[in-house]
Amino acid sequence: MTRMVHYIDRHVNYVSRMYNSDSYKLLACLASFGVIGLSGVLLNFIVLHGYGTEGVAILNQFLALYFIGSQLATFGIHQSTLAHTAASKKTSQIMGGAILLTLIVAIFLSLVFVGLVEYVLRPFVNDGFAGNTSSLFAVLILASINKILIAWLNGIGRLYSYAFSNALRMVLLLIAATFFLQKQETAFEIPYIFLISETGVLLYIIVSSFKSLASVSFSAKQISYWFKKHFEFGKRAVLSGFILDLNTKVDVLLLSLFVSQSDIGVYSFAAMLGEGFYQLIFVLKNYISKTLSTEIYDNKSCIDIAYSKQKTYLMLLVYVAFAACNIAYFVVLPSLLPPSYSLLEGFIIFLIYSLCLTIASRWLIMDNFYVLLKRPDLDNFMRIKIFLSNFVLAFLTIPLFGNVGAVSAVGFSILVNAFLVRSAVLSYSTLK
Repeated sequence: MTRMVHYIDRHVNYVSRMYNSDSYKLLACLASFGVIGLSGVLLNFIVLHGYGTEGVAILNQFLALYFIGSQLATFGIHQSTLAHTAASKKTSQIMGGAILLTLIVAIFLSLVFVGLVEYVLRPFVNDGFAGNTSSLFAVLILASINKILIAWLNGIGRLYSYAFSNALRMVLLLIAATFFLQKQETAFEIPYIFLISETGVLLYIIVSSFKSLASVSFSAKQISYWFKKHFEFGKRAVLSGFILDLNTKVDVLLLSLFVSQSDIGVYSFAAMLGEGFYQLIFVLKNYISKTLSTEIYDNKSCIDIAYSKQKTYLMLLVYVAFAACNIAYFVVLPSLLPPSYSLLEGFIIFLIYSLCLTIASRWLIMDNFYVLLKRPDLDNFMRIKIFLSNFVLAFLTIPLFGNVGAVSAVGFSILVNAFLVRSAVLSYSTLK
């Protein structure tokens, strides 16, 4: 009997060590990246085959509004949540104020953003979608809450739940898109797939983390303290988050002024593949967030932070992925894409996008450096510089070169981003 108890105990300990192993957490994050990337590709395939390039354009225009609007509605509170939970063990106190403040701010700012879409941004979006913004309001509320909860999962190191939540969003988008296509709905019903997806993610986080969420403190004293903390951090961080997502979608918005919906569809599909490749870097960035936060507060040297063995190994992974993705483009996609799609133009867009990401990857995985350093003011200045480099170049080149001009501007802004992060990390001792 004693031998059996020891046997069971030994295997329980082994499973526990394996569960808490950094290697397995990395594998979970990479699996999440794989699911997100594959689901994103399949989602665009479904929309492309079901609704044509115009449908892809509508999908990516809504994605632009979704990313930009959710950043505005969250008001930087998700960045405050990540920064404070990564550096503290009293996360139940931090989360009470974060959740309530997000609800209040998100409702107000989502209404403001929907009004902007209806009356200011109408020239940038398809006429059929412009009046269909009720779904956008609901999506922004749900997305804001989910951003807070996912940032919390990342901050406390629950990377399995964090990875699954991100992957679940894309899987539910794919399932919902398939459902609407089966019902032969119009492309203008695309926004409702986001509503289904965000609802599913919220339910998963509540159920899987119910015990932890039930312990969240909503005492008046703690709420008052963290309201002020999160609001002060958020008002300094919201600009950087807003510009960060605006920068990733400004190409699609500007293309709407100069090229046809069909051309936007070609660009959007190829750029989606590039953004899928960026998800690998995004996953690696979030995977090392806890480690990077620890390195900062342990006062490690800037050289140790920038050139650690862990980050070098991660770079090798990016290089391999770059080669594999570009080979796969010509091996796999030709048989799957409709004949009307411009395969060569799409490849040029994807190649420029993924090449710039690969070159910049060592520094992009530390892109949230200023946030973890709790200097959102400096993060704001960095985001403004990156956005201006993209916007100005895109505005000048899109009228002349169309899609290639747009992706060239995006690639240039990625390299500017890497240069600015590098400068920040290598001089961070003067910033503390």
